Amino acid sequence: MPHAGARAAHAKREPRPAWWQDRFALAVCAGALAYRIVLLFTIDAHAHYDEAIIGVMARNILALGERPLFFYGQNYGGGGAVEAYAAAGLFALFGESTALLKLTPLLLSLAAIPLTYAVARRLHGVRAARLAILLFVTAPPTLEWSLAARGGYVETVFFSILLFWLALPLFEDDRPRPGRAFATGAAGGFALYVFGLIAPALITLGLLMAMRRPPWKSAAAAAAGLVAGAAPILYDNVAHGFVNLRHLTTPGPAGGPQGAAARFASKLAGLFTHDLAGFFTPWIDDFAPSASLDSWIYAILVVGLVAVAFAASRHAWRDWLRRARPGAAERARNEEARAGFKIAPLLYVAVYALAYAASRFAGLTPRYLLALYPMLAVAAAAGAGHLIGSARRGTRALGWSLVGALIAIGGVRGALLPRPAELREYNVVSRGDSTTRLIAFLREHDISIIFATPPIKWRTLWEGREEILASSLYFPQDDEFRYPRYGREAAQRAARGGERSAFVTHAAFLYERAPAASEVPSILTSRELWEGALASRGITYSRERVGDYLVYHGFSRNLPGLLAARALVFEARERIEAGRAGEARELLATARELDPEDPEIARLLQEATSPQ
Repeated sequence: MPHAGARAAHAKREPRPAWWQDRFALAVCAGALAYRIVLLFTIDAHAHYDEAIIGVMARNILALGERPLFFYGQNYGGGGAVEAYAAAGLFALFGESTALLKLTPLLLSLAAIPLTYAVARRLHGVRAARLAILLFVTAPPTLEWSLAARGGYVETVFFSILLFWLALPLFEDDRPRPGRAFATGAAGGFALYVFGLIAPALITLGLLMAMRRPPWKSAAAAAAGLVAGAAPILYDNVAHGFVNLRHLTTPGPAGGPQGAAARFASKLAGLFTHDLAGFFTPWIDDFAPSASLDSWIYAILVVGLVAVAFAASRHAWRDWLRRARPGAAERARNEEARAGFKIAPLLYVAVYALAYAASRFAGLTPRYLLALYPMLAVAAAAGAGHLIGSARRGTRALGWSLVGALIAIGGVRGALLPRPAELREYNVVSRGDSTTRLIAFLREHDISIIFATPPIKWRTLWEGREEILASSLYFPQDDEFRYPRYGREAAQRAARGGERSAFVTHAAFLYERAPAASEVPSILTSRELWEGALASRGITYSRERVGDYLVYHGFSRNLPGLLAARALVFEARERIEAGRAGEARELLATARELDPEDPEIARLLQEATSPQ
């Protein structure tokens, strides 16, 4: 005879319709798809700086046979490479386009919706599942980033909910299937390669598995899957001296245990007093100087609903800690212990908060909270469901009011988001068609090379299909380390080959560093300093505004050659100071060919040839 508690548990367990059998869930998914298509042809019609890099990577995979493991210039975050390979496959079939570049994150962000529904339904029932997907699809960060091919962020959001969808049945079954355990481990390993932000999910699942104590075959299968899924990152570490592992384990500032504890407490407090509000702002590339009022309201309401879920789950925490082993004789007791796994979303939220505060990445950018949100939505939905399901009318009204406020804020944000394409980079907003207009301008003036800030550089390479070569040399944000070939080729062709070139910057952008007053700057600075430095050398030019960009061209002297000469002079100075006069003379001889009028080159040549 089954235990009475087991019968009661079975009686209370409501039916679990698949998401496609729930008309409400179908409507939400259809609405989310339609909304993403609208975004694709409005604000997301042009590629962001990071997305342009992904597009160039995909092009080089097809054209040059490159096989990157990570985003250009990084030894971590395989999500950029995954997006590039996916885009390359689509480009091979249909040709290059920004829409195809964004198709993979679009589909994954869409797939996360039914997964969120399934996890919430399994843990808390249909009502909580419906609330969870409503909170998920209307949340400001998931609205903005639903199409972002930005190096693995959307993929990590997808994997963070996929892992729980795969793993939860393992915790409920008396005899977990090794095949599903292997799939869960493989998904977790691959997600770790995509982005280290998945680590809190793996830690949470490890804790749940340790409490469940599954059969050894299932545990071994999960471990084997983890190794198989993480094969790319394991290979890279072995092949390149564990550079990836060293990056992820770089120690924080000194200060001993007390300093570490103080930093941890400060970051944990900052998560609730600053970072979460920043996460719910309309733009999560960087923390805004101050979060808007609606962002604060949204963050407070979400945290409040999660707190309700924590308070309502005290019995579930107790049940989880029973550590029940599977077995026929204990099946009745396991019915109660299985209910303890309802705390999975709350456990994940707690683990994520602690891991975030303990890391050196806390407070850097709101993007690092993206992987938290699907399960945060499930936890908030559980809290809302507890209030709405109360026997007290006032409590029910409060629950609906809180959910309504969240959906209203998200809905208004969502309604305002589809607008003419714009791009936000380095705290500067530019119209999406500025790069398109720049390329047309350059073609009209027969300019084949530009030196520009990294966002302009990569978008020009992407949209111009490398017909116009772009480099970020001479700029304070120079990122030629990502792919040095472009910088070398641009400098060679412009400085030595004499090809027509231009310097392009955002009309509203100010740079961080200024050059020495007596030198032509090796970097662009503010408009006044830059133009003043050119005037001091008697260099004339044309300046024209194209979209939101300023284009400097038609220089009376070969400006890239002058700047290349200055770079050689700086290097020669270091060689002279190091006692390597012969090397300095070679550098200065090359610099004199590029800028024969610079008196410092002659002076340094004399210094390098004088006996010491």
